[in-house]
Amino acid sequence: MNNPDYFSILLANQILGGGGDSKLFMNLREKHGFTYGSYSNVGKGRFQTTFRASAAVRSEKADSAVVEMINEINNLREGKITPEELNTAKAVYNGSFALDMEDPSVAATYATNILINGLPKDFYKKFMQKVNSVTTSDIQKAAEKYFTVDKGRIIIVGNGSKILPNLARLGYPVKKFDKFANPIIDKESDVNIKETAKTTESVSAFSIIENYLAAIGGKEELKKINSLKSEVSMEAMGREFTGVDKKLAPNKQFIEMKMGDMVVFNTVFDGKKGYRSQMGQKKEFDAEEIKEYDDIKGPVSHLYFNSADFKTDYLGTGKVGEEDAYKLKVTKPSGNISIEYYSIKTGLLLREENTVKQKDMEVSEIVDYSDYKKVGNVLFPFTINRTVGEQDINMKITDIKINEGVTEADFQQ
Repeated sequence: MNNPDYFSILLANQILGGGGDSKLFMNLREKHGFTYGSYSNVGKGRFQTTFRASAAVRSEKADSAVVEMINEINNLREGKITPEELNTAKAVYNGSFALDMEDPSVAATYATNILINGLPKDFYKKFMQKVNSVTTSDIQKAAEKYFTVDKGRIIIVGNGSKILPNLARLGYPVKKFDKFANPIIDKESDVNIKETAKTTESVSAFSIIENYLAAIGGKEELKKINSLKSEVSMEAMGREFTGVDKKLAPNKQFIEMKMGDMVVFNTVFDGKKGYRSQMGQKKEFDAEEIKEYDDIKGPVSHLYFNSADFKTDYLGTGKVGEEDAYKLKVTKPSGNISIEYYSIKTGLLLREENTVKQKDMEVSEIVDYSDYKKVGNVLFPFTINRTVGEQDINMKITDIKINEGVTEADFQQ
């Protein structure tokens, strides 16, 4: 309690998991419905103490809950704290401290704390002054220093046969224990689990996505991208087209293709509704098309693939041309499924296989990505070849701009 970071840690914990308006509660309960409540706690031992976060969730959502809890802890460590969150946390302490002082036993505990922990005699007189002086920067620094998830342990209690197959996709080494904390050595069971999840200790759906994000620039750089503007040239059906593709967080998109000076095709989605126009014929998006656009969670969609909104399954290895690749099944929030191939050598995305609707028919689509080049600190594919049924569409990216050249006006209906 005499540590200079004490008050920053108190508020960091309050924001993360101190109550019903905390990050963990709002995510796991309100957003995803995994649990009735999720909380975190920091002790105040004189020599050492623990930080912990917990939730009681359904067996089939244990892996998703782990991902979301780690994400929220990392969000705090990265300084993703709003002024409203900070003010709410301070208000909790302002209110509870005044009420606690009316209880003689609490006052006695405060006196004991001063003696045991060698605190200044005016520690509680200045308590609220210290709380109210904490800034978001103080909280971020304290969380980064003490909420070290890479040094923590994830403990899950429940039905292993239901939990382990999904948990394996996260790529964590898993150890099993009985209810008396005795290690379980069950090689046959471990083999079955790995075969079911198509994973190993070094390769999993989770790790493939993480490696891809690292390969193209790293999460920190990718999270800085609020908008993308791509200039393209395209060859299809023996004709040449030029166009522009604009994306704005979270899921707004504008695509326009021209043949010479004539606009032949454009698509606009403003985050809630959209339309497609071809040779002057305009068609509003139906409910299914809106769901598909809702799958796009940001300018770099892969940032969200390891969240609870998506389901990923490692399907083993395959080849794209002569290159060895990891094969991944991605189930999106809409229910649409994509099979993706990632280079074993570089980690980069090489191919997507999808099913798309075309003239009231479902046809296969293959999209190949190559010619990766760096824009700023991020790698992008500059050659994209798309095959839909019998039709080949060859696209070249001629220019990419990050966080410039895109405005809200581009997506107006």
